[in-house]
Amino acid sequence: MKLLQGWILDLYPNKQGMTLWLIDRNQAHYRLTDTFTPTFYVSGSEESLARLQDAAQKQTTKLQAGLTERIDLWLNAPRQVLELSVLCPTDFVGWGRWVHRFDSRLQLYNSDLMVASLYCWEKRVFPLAFVEVEADEEGRIKAIDCRDSEWTLDYEMPPLKIMQIRLAGLSRIDPTHGRRAALEIEMDGTCWELDEAGEPPALGFAHLLKREDPDVILSEWGDSTILPLLRQQAERLKFSLNLNRDQAASVQQSRARSYTSYGRILFKASATTLSRAGVSPAVDQRLFTAH
Repeated sequence: MKLLQGWILDLYPNKQGMTLWLIDRNQAHYRLTDTFTPTFYVSGSEESLARLQDAAQKQTTKLQAGLTERIDLWLNAPRQVLELSVLCPTDFVGWGRWVHRFDSRLQLYNSDLMVASLYCWEKRVFPLAFVEVEADEEGRIKAIDCRDSEWTLDYEMPPLKIMQIRLAGLSRIDPTHGRRAALEIEMDGTCWELDEAGEPPALGFAHLLKREDPDVILSEWGDSTILPLLRQQAERLKFSLNLNRDQAASVQQSRARSYTSYGRILFKASATTLSRAGVSPAVDQRLFTAH
């Protein structure tokens, strides 16, 4: 058994529970796992809940179901609900959709929340919190205790290694409008420029990523342009671009979309989400997001 102290650098679900990364004051990284079963709740008529409970209990290796009472915040009164515990946390969102398809009249609670948020609330921790962890030799967490407060104004920052990526030239010009430039990578005051004149930028970026091993990537147009293009080039060259420090986790790429808000049509570019132990999703100027 070992006692570790450090900041929560990244947090995301795996098939058995949660993966949690710590960084200590010496910039050492620790990959830990914790057992966790996220739960959501369903309300409806007694007959509907009985049918849903029967269907859920047939999913013996995937779900646990049982009736319980929770406080309805609108009515300030207890209400009987069906508690559904998802045994594989990475499938949490999918089981909420399954319930909706089973009976769209049922009302769901907590099914659309991030599993990382549910874990933080249950364990009383938060992103970038300084914690003390007791873990076994395999990195399985036996106890976790927060030594920090989310209300603190004067707090200690973790010793993060930050890499910045951008396209050369005017950053305010959207590269999807035709601008193509060399890729600039900066870290600790050193800047590298990668273009097609030398080795392919994806290959050069992969070498720098492996050698420098950053904790955080800050980017300009990284989500919608830089990272997708680098990944596409790596596929053409048939080599693996390891954007994640955790090789067991996949890179998530959301689609761009347009939507209407207050009479205006707005565009939201695609987002690239990394599981790189502190490399936050490579969105423009966002320091940290728990997965």
